[in-house]
Amino acid sequence: MPNFNQRTTIKSVFAMLVIAIFIVFSGLAFRQQTQTVEYLTFTQKAGAYAASEVDRTALGLAQGLELVGEGLRESDYLLLKFDLLWARLKTVRNGSEAAGLRELPGAQQTYDDLYDWLDSNTAIIENLQSGDKANADQLLESFTPFLTPLRQFSFESYLGDEVTSRLNRANSIQQNVNRSIIIVLISGAFLIILLLQESNRNYWHATHDSLTRLPNRKLFNERLMRIHKKAADKNTGYAVLVVDLNNFKEINDNFGHAYGDAMLVHVSQSLQEVLGDQNLIFRMGGDEFSIIREGVNSISECENIAEIACQQIKMISRIKDINMQQDVSVGVSFYPEDGQNAEDIVANADIAMYHAKRLRSGTHYRLFTPDMRWRKRVSRALRNDIIDNNLTVHYQPIVDLKTGKIYAIEALLRWYSKKYGYINPLEAFQIADQYGLSEMLNHWVIYTACKAYRGWHQDSESNICLSINISPVMYRQNQLANLLSDVFHHTNFQPENLVLEITENTAMQDLEATPGIMQTLKALGVQIALDDFGTGLSSLSHLRELPIDKLKLDRSFVKEIDQDEKDAYFVECINALATKFDMQLVAEGIETKAMLDKIRDIGCAYGQGYLFDKAVTAQEMQNLISRQVMGENIYQAHLEKNHARKPKLSLINTKN
Repeated sequence: MPNFNQRTTIKSVFAMLVIAIFIVFSGLAFRQQTQTVEYLTFTQKAGAYAASEVDRTALGLAQGLELVGEGLRESDYLLLKFDLLWARLKTVRNGSEAAGLRELPGAQQTYDDLYDWLDSNTAIIENLQSGDKANADQLLESFTPFLTPLRQFSFESYLGDEVTSRLNRANSIQQNVNRSIIIVLISGAFLIILLLQESNRNYWHATHDSLTRLPNRKLFNERLMRIHKKAADKNTGYAVLVVDLNNFKEINDNFGHAYGDAMLVHVSQSLQEVLGDQNLIFRMGGDEFSIIREGVNSISECENIAEIACQQIKMISRIKDINMQQDVSVGVSFYPEDGQNAEDIVANADIAMYHAKRLRSGTHYRLFTPDMRWRKRVSRALRNDIIDNNLTVHYQPIVDLKTGKIYAIEALLRWYSKKYGYINPLEAFQIADQYGLSEMLNHWVIYTACKAYRGWHQDSESNICLSINISPVMYRQNQLANLLSDVFHHTNFQPENLVLEITENTAMQDLEATPGIMQTLKALGVQIALDDFGTGLSSLSHLRELPIDKLKLDRSFVKEIDQDEKDAYFVECINALATKFDMQLVAEGIETKAMLDKIRDIGCAYGQGYLFDKAVTAQEMQNLISRQVMGENIYQAHLEKNHARKPKLSLINTKN
């Protein structure tokens, strides 16, 4: 039996062991609580995060200028930092979540000045070559003054009332920990366990979204770094998907935030239901979620994940007492094909998501392609060239096939970029529609063409019409009628002389809205032509119901009309249909005398194509009109001249 001294020794050892356990566990708890405070501080309101991101990416751009100037990194490295700063700055300047940040003294002006700096130096940065230290130092010198205020705003954004409240709560927790340490000295390991449990709960709240209970942005960044390192070490792949809810603000505005919160919970549950076993799902804040999938071996696997997510979310669901359908836009980026570091993968997924969002309404996903980054850069060049008036418009005659006279003139965009060369007009309009330049570009083309038309007929009135193509996004916007009214006012253009060309597919995409849109345009006095007719989805009932004045027969039905009886019969039927509906039919793409003869035999009254003339400059078109006014039958002689030779091929990809 142990004696007293032995028992005392045992108790002392036990006490020391308890104290040692306490010290170890208390140290661990204290460390855990310190991390909790850091996490709570890091995951403050989105405005604070946005401010820190602008600060961080600005430092990255400054570093990029130094490295590229010294020749230590290539120019692509600088362009990536530049694009990231553009994206972060947009959130800070315009996002509702950063409204409080912009109220800080001097913040709005600083961010606006930074935006102006980026915009004015875009061309210089895009053309900066590795090792061009002189230009890099000059840029760095003018950029460095932004770094101090950006860092100050980042610091101040963490000191608002809401932040103070949460920090006080964190400090209160820390004080409770200290008091618990004293209690643990008395009560032992039991209280230490309780302390660790409390610490873990706080850590969970700091790294998870309280509404959806999903991991948040902080945990996303941690997990992504580990997954990226693992994939790089083992030469495997992973995918990042960025999921954004379309028009989510309308739910909050129309039904209230309770319904918006319920929708976010529904989306999170839907994603976990179909993707939770093999994917990590995060709520990044607001209406944005992210998904990480490890062990992806092919792009088709990425596409399958995106397809499953889209199909699940867009299913009609009952939110409280209302049936709702939530559309989403999903961007997908795949390591290693789409980038060599985690930052690139996330940025590229974000770019792909915005491309998906710019598609027509509904649920869509896009896989990242290098072309997306190219198109983004081209869009900046397009914006600058519109502002600097560096675009041109060419004009192609539409001919009366009975008289050989000019019946109408179609305006066609031409853009030669100093940096990117000749850009196909169709692609230019698509880029404008994707990057919010639709109204800007359409206004420039319409204004330029109407102004030129008035110059041709300033001394007399004319029955020649001006025909202009309208891009799909511009057609669906409510501002088209206002845009036209503004152009008519400033150019003194008569609306009845304008023909708006709208492609058949564009008009048929939204059959509920199209009649109202066309009636609004007709109320201005303009004419409407259905372009590329025969290739879209329209039916006889649509033609009967819509206020269409002209049909422009797609060139695909004309190019072999003299050889294919089916094409000839189709054109004959369309001509008869147009006549019955009191519409004028214009045949596009007439390039040979044989095509023209067949078109005439069928009875089509108007034609357009290289047999008559290519698209010419405004001055050349003015000369043609002047010759016609003087009584010259221009295209009768032109037809005879082209009868004996092969028609000239276009070196420019135009409509006609």
